[in-house]
Amino acid sequence: MTEPLVDGGTVAGRPRRSKVLPAAALMVFVTVMIVLLRQRTVPPPAIEFIPTTNVFANVPLPIPDRWIPTKWGWLWRTKAFLFGQPRSVMLESLILRLDATSAGQRQEIFPKTNLQAERDEFRLCVLSEPELRDLRRRLRTVSDLQPETGPRMTTAEGMRSVMSVSQTISTPAGPRTAGAQFSFIARRRNRDTDLTTGALITRVVPTPDDPRGLDVVTNVAAGFRVQIPADGAALLISKDRQHPTAVLITAQWPAKK
Repeated sequence: MTEPLVDGGTVAGRPRRSKVLPAAALMVFVTVMIVLLRQRTVPPPAIEFIPTTNVFANVPLPIPDRWIPTKWGWLWRTKAFLFGQPRSVMLESLILRLDATSAGQRQEIFPKTNLQAERDEFRLCVLSEPELRDLRRRLRTVSDLQPETGPRMTTAEGMRSVMSVSQTISTPAGPRTAGAQFSFIARRRNRDTDLTTGALITRVVPTPDDPRGLDVVTNVAAGFRVQIPADGAALLISKDRQHPTAVLITAQWPAKK
């Protein structure tokens, strides 16, 4: 845009301020991103327990999402242009009912692993690819196991996602829901999957006073963060003596083109 003629000539056009500010903001944004992405961060622990009531409170959004205002669409488009769209990841769970197995059988099926941590309610293991392969081979040989297909989904890296499989039943206290619900935030760290998880698994059982009646009990209520190696898994084993349960969680990222 140029200003009107002055004394038969023209005055050199001055750029509009509305165009200068976004360009300056973009340059600052790109510079800051380059500096931050080149910095090395301290890797998180392989296994970390988190209170179930506070699973995602301390999980920050990835850089630079945490600093971009929601309504700044032009900056979100710029970020996608510079860094690409978030990668997709497929999260899959397998739930195993262990009621028909003895304590000795469970020790044979789920031996101690190189990376594991325990609490009073459950044991949490991080399985490498060979350990996961051996576990699946053992599972095929045990007829007393009751596998249940757990929920699975494909989500975006860094996004909080929820997947569930449930049913509603009538109980003496009214309708109740039983099943499995998982909340996830997954990120890629080199070849590992940084997975923050909230898990709630409930099941239908006969009421103690009347076998014809039904009730819902909680098997697993856990919050944790694990670093799953490539082609590995996270394994959660409850220590409930009446209704022991195990959960196997895997993460698969698309192959690079």
